[in-house]
Amino acid sequence: MTGARMQRVNARVNPDELHRINHYADILGITVSELIRDALDDYLPQVPIPRRPWTRKDDRRVQALCREGHSYRTIGAMMGRSKWAVFRRVKTFEEGKHD
Repeated sequence: MTGARMQRVNARVNPDELHRINHYADILGITVSELIRDALDDYLPQVPIPRRPWTRKDDRRVQALCREGHSYRTIGAMMGRSKWAVFRRVKTFEEGKHD
């Protein structure tokens, strides 16, 4: 953890609490981040992220942009999708599983 980030953490958590959090994370064999994320999962609602369906026009555009040599990140930015969504779609075409 960087010095500046640690200072922000220390400003919100007193040393005893920080020691106790580290101790519990060590006992569980996980990082402090994982411990906090697991604790928050019980309190934060799990909201599914709506996925926009791929159209044939989207598919043709992705294929054309890939042929032009654009990265998944660039294609995603052009189409309003994540690089991972583009990656998964390209892999779907490569595997022959597209509609």
